[in-house]
Amino acid sequence: MVATIKAILIEPLNQTVTEIALVDRNDGCAKSIAAIICGSFLFDGARVMRDVVVWVDDNGLAMTGIGRFTLAGYPHELAGKGIVTGIDEQGETIDSPWSKERIETIVGWR
Repeated sequence: MVATIKAILIEPLNQTVTEIALVDRNDGCAKSIAAIICGSFLFDGARVMRDVVVWVDDNGLAMTGIGRFTLAGYPHELAGKGIVTGIDEQGETIDSPWSKERIETIVGWR
């Protein structure tokens, strides 16, 4: 079964926050996330709250020229594009509980 997950894309180079839809082909949206973030499956999730994850390039902090950002309340800088989704008690990717407007108020550009 193919499902659509509501997510938010953070693009630090353009300093934009955009609502997007990820396609879940029973893979937790892995293919959709990989295609947007880095083109490979080398991405990781930064759990910013119990039910919120920001997916980022696993090698992002080692790279230059990809932009960086912070989120108020999360102690670490993130690099490259970020995709915000929700996560449930079983670790499954779900719709982002945060809106585009909320993220725009807590994101900082580096």
